[in-house]
Amino acid sequence: MKKALGLCLVGLLAVPALAWAMPPAAAPAPVAAAKEARAEGRVERQAQLQEQQEKHMRLIRVVGLADALGLDEAGALRLAAALKPFDDRKKPLQDQMKADGEVLRKAAEGDKASEGQVDAALQRIFDTKNQLHAINREMLETVTKGMNAQQKAKVAVFLATHRTGPGMGMGMGMGMGEPGGWEHGR
Repeated sequence: MKKALGLCLVGLLAVPALAWAMPPAAAPAPVAAAKEARAEGRVERQAQLQEQQEKHMRLIRVVGLADALGLDEAGALRLAAALKPFDDRKKPLQDQMKADGEVLRKAAEGDKASEGQVDAALQRIFDTKNQLHAINREMLETVTKGMNAQQKAKVAVFLATHRTGPGMGMGMGMGMGEPGGWEHGR
């Protein structure tokens, strides 16, 4: 009887332990679909938030430049209109740099699939930085066209000292240790 009671007790203790040791069952289809929908919603909200932040940073840049130059509202609107085409040209390049940076991050973390893409990603980053540098130079020349030396200096100093979003400011280097360039999405 003691032996039967002992076996019963061992059996009662073993069943919960086995249940805990079993791998979890796959989530039912409705639960998995709900999780996927939440993830998609998060991605969409992140994209909307990023877009709002970019608009806000462009507005801050325009207001700061207008203030530094002493522009009225109409002058600030003209400045914003002059900057917009350059921002539009830089956006896909910044997105490419972000994607290439992600490749490098994954490779640095040991992702085998990304390791083969490192050299190409590095080359694209340097090429993209050169393209962004050319756009920034063209933007500065366009925005300061017709300005006197003091106004040009004010614009250059403002852009150099006020980073107002990815690729919007002129910095001490192009990133990746290159002196004398503009910052690009750091």
